[in-house]
Order: sequence, then structure tokens, then C-alpha cells
Amino acid sequence: MNLAGRVKGALAPVNPSPTFKQELRLELSQKARHGGGREVVVASPAPYKEVVIGAAIGSAVALLGGVAYLVRNYLQNRSHHPGRVHS
Repeated sequence: MNLAGRVKGALAPVNPSPTFKQELRLELSQKARHGGGREVVVASPAPYKEVVIGAAIGSAVALLGGVAYLVRNYLQNRSHHPGRVHS
């Protein structure tokens, strides 16, 4: 069976029971009458100072990682060429 056939079979429509329909209708009408719990809570944004500190720490970690990589490469190259004179 091809993909389209499998998807069509998996997404076949369903018929909800009459009890489910009735309970859903009742619940939706009650929510509509009572406002439906429309209370929206908006999280306050992070304070500017904390964002700047976090960015600075992230930048410092990245910089230290780059320096560690360069030092490691320098030391590895130096150990592979012990007789070579570095100027």
C-alpha cells in the first residue's frame, strides 16, 4: 500500500457517540455563558540586567573554549615537531 493510502486509512473520520456530543455541547455552552475561563496570564519579561549577565557569561564561555582549542592545537603541533625552531 502506498503512503497516501496508509495516511487515508489512518485518518479515517470517526463518529463520536451521542453521549459525547451531548456532553461536549453542554460543556461548550456553559463555558460560553460563564466566560469560558478567559483569564490570560502573561509572564513578565526577564529583567534587562539578568539578560545582559547571561549573555556575557555565554560569550565568556565561548571565548574560553576558543582559546583552549587554539592552545591545544599549538601544543599538539609543537610536540609533533620537537626539533623545529619556532620564531
